[in-house]
Amino acid sequence: MIRSIGKSTKSILLKLLVGILILPFIFWGMGDIFRGGNQNIVATIDSEKIHSQEFVNFVNKLDLNEKQISQLKSSGMLEQILSEYIGKKIIDLEISYYNIVVSDKSLKEMIINDETFHKNGKFSRTEYEKFLITNNLTAPMLEKNIMEQEKKRQLLSYLSDGAVIPNFLIQYEYNKKNQEKQLQYIDLSELYNKKKYSDKEINETFEKNKKFYTEKLKSYSYAILTPKNLNFENNDTQFFKKLDEIENDILDGKSFEKISSENKLPVLRIDNLKLNDLNKEEDKNNSALLSKIFPYEDENKIEFLKVGENFYIVKLEKIDLKQNDLSNKEVKDSIISQLSLVYKLQSNTNIVKEINKNKKDFLKDFSTKNNLLIKSAKIKGVNDKSNFDETIIKKIFEIKDGEIGLITDNSFSKNYLILSEKTKFSSIDKNFSKFDTLEKTTKLGNAQEIYSLYDRNLNNKYEVKVNQKVLDRIKNSF
Repeated sequence: MIRSIGKSTKSILLKLLVGILILPFIFWGMGDIFRGGNQNIVATIDSEKIHSQEFVNFVNKLDLNEKQISQLKSSGMLEQILSEYIGKKIIDLEISYYNIVVSDKSLKEMIINDETFHKNGKFSRTEYEKFLITNNLTAPMLEKNIMEQEKKRQLLSYLSDGAVIPNFLIQYEYNKKNQEKQLQYIDLSELYNKKKYSDKEINETFEKNKKFYTEKLKSYSYAILTPKNLNFENNDTQFFKKLDEIENDILDGKSFEKISSENKLPVLRIDNLKLNDLNKEEDKNNSALLSKIFPYEDENKIEFLKVGENFYIVKLEKIDLKQNDLSNKEVKDSIISQLSLVYKLQSNTNIVKEINKNKKDFLKDFSTKNNLLIKSAKIKGVNDKSNFDETIIKKIFEIKDGEIGLITDNSFSKNYLILSEKTKFSSIDKNFSKFDTLEKTTKLGNAQEIYSLYDRNLNNKYEVKVNQKVLDRIKNSF
């Protein structure tokens, strides 16, 4: 029954994970570099060999769905998985090189101090066992992975903790959010909001994108697995064993109808569920369930899942397709939004080209030409949101005095022409009240640079070779 720890997406592993350095190694020497006894070796890292069965076992543990498995042969997905697996193996080699270890005592402390296993503020063996059962884990599997993640955390700490941050970098970090800037600006929404789109433009855009307005309507059968429904109200141990048994039944191919019948479970229905319905559900439990099951695409496949504190078995009964047209207000609004976005992108591109010509009075000329008002503002720090939001302010603070910049948010809903007139900075030293916090923030950003350099160094340190023939053979086995 025990399956990959990769399925434990909500386990302690996520909380401990500080980031595996995924190393995009360039595969070289592919083809006939392997001879004789190496025909079952898919890759080597210096003298370290990665056997084909070892790699296949890793792929199987990823719990790929049927669509992803079908893509392994034709896409570059398998190469990407191998690249990531090589990165994982190299990190293991580095951990061994630096002799990083986690004692049994440290492991015990990490487990008993994790709130995941607490009840009434203290470690509970029952909660620990329940966690193992609900996540399809054994104690050795969980403890092994905790140790691996802790070793990775220690490696990253070793690389970055000794870095000394000079004061000018701390001052630079402070200046990003703390400056006083006098500026002039034009709000381009006053221009862009005037743009009207003809019926012809709307219809042509719809026809080009018609397939994107096909709506899926999904219908499900499901049952809630509670101690009461399974007749184990006063026995948690038996309840979780029964959950284990039901999940095994699903893996063995037993039908939803048979499982619900044998366990006398009330069967509920959800009919014609649409994507927009997810945001309309007011009940939090139901909303979480709908969000979880809506991505399912395999009809008649049974899923065992946990949502919040509840367990379910769910079967996607059918998927119907509905073609929406321009009579649907949401469709028409979406088309207009597309047209508006294209117009903004084209207009912004043209404006930037004009700015780059270094026209002295560009802001004034643009204002006159388009009948737009030039406004003045003073920003006193990133939290001064009297005229702009924080995202825009951070970008404004990057503009040097005397320069003009075109600033937008990520969705291009806000677009501004900004002329920075005068900027005032404040100096800080170690007596500044938030100096220590600022130093830590600067150090964190510096650590990312260190990790990037370390990543590049590893690419040079290890010689990686991939046997393309074996990799192709593995592809054909899926």
